[in-house]
Amino acid sequence: MAVRDLVIGVGTISALWSRAPVKRWFELGVAVEAVELAAIRRRRKELGTAVDAWTLLTALGALGGAVIAIAIKDDRSIA
Repeated sequence: MAVRDLVIGVGTISALWSRAPVKRWFELGVAVEAVELAAIRRRRKELGTAVDAWTLLTALGALGGAVIAIAIKDDRSIA
């Protein structure tokens, strides 16, 4: 999980520094968070009491990424 987040973060920062399109990085992050959220919900009973906090954090991450991805209108600028 941490390696995946690191790769997405480094990819996003690298794209920003080189003025390359960043929208795809945010969309990828949202997709990954959605898959993680589904996996967390599926294994809820096995994960114990921390699952609610983890679910909330994952959902907030997906929501934040989605808002930013939507705000990027031409793949290089914020609306």
